[in-house]
Amino acid sequence: MSATYGEGYLTPTTAFRVTAQSSPDMTVKVGSGTSKADYYVVAGEAAGQGNYVVRLDVASQNVTIAAADASQARVDEIYLVVRDSVYDASARALPQIGYRRGDVGGASPGPDSAWKASALLARVAVAAATTSITSANITDLRAKGGPGAVGGAANPVDLIDGPTVATDAYIGSYFRLAASGNRTLMAPTNPTDGQSITWEIFASGAARTVSLAVGAPGAFMLGSDITSISQTASGKRDLLRAIYNAPLQRWLVVAYAKGF
Repeated sequence: MSATYGEGYLTPTTAFRVTAQSSPDMTVKVGSGTSKADYYVVAGEAAGQGNYVVRLDVASQNVTIAAADASQARVDEIYLVVRDSVYDASARALPQIGYRRGDVGGASPGPDSAWKASALLARVAVAAATTSITSANITDLRAKGGPGAVGGAANPVDLIDGPTVATDAYIGSYFRLAASGNRTLMAPTNPTDGQSITWEIFASGAARTVSLAVGAPGAFMLGSDITSISQTASGKRDLLRAIYNAPLQRWLVVAYAKGF
């Protein structure tokens, strides 16, 4: 049966979710908070391996985050890992939580090459010299699994609000920004040719203007139909969609809807 289920959580919607501790420290917890309730489908990578349906037997499991560097930030990753001695060199133990420490100032680490079945649950931004991980540092990357869900569908990603707003195209296709001031949406990183991204822009507290980074390779490009992005009314949401064109090295703005 597991072969017909796409990778991702089955039940509940918070299954295997990575969250900060109620009193933040350098650990995070994985799980919904109810024992024997979390079910997740993990896809195998080896030939003929298929998929696994796994359950978390404890209410939640703590993961220790390595100490922060004194001067440079990094990005760590947390995975759900299935060990199967038929396909890897370990004894069977289902499931396990895998922690990957990123390089300071570098890219995300990716899964361990020894893992033959793993699912990325979350990325954790570890700021320089920090001594605690909060909810704002955790990006939920679980997919929704189930019948017919080919690989699942990524959850919306909440962007970090600030004068300039970064988007990592690798981690999602729908991004939400609650803008508490005028902002510049920077060129999304890690794009794929033909990839489509939608941004939901919410004006928090007052009307907000969100500008697009244009001009440089990898930035946005406006056409003759959509020539500018106007102010978002206070308390309203505007939707912006762009498609990455690799030959042009630009994100082409193809849709803009206002006032939701």
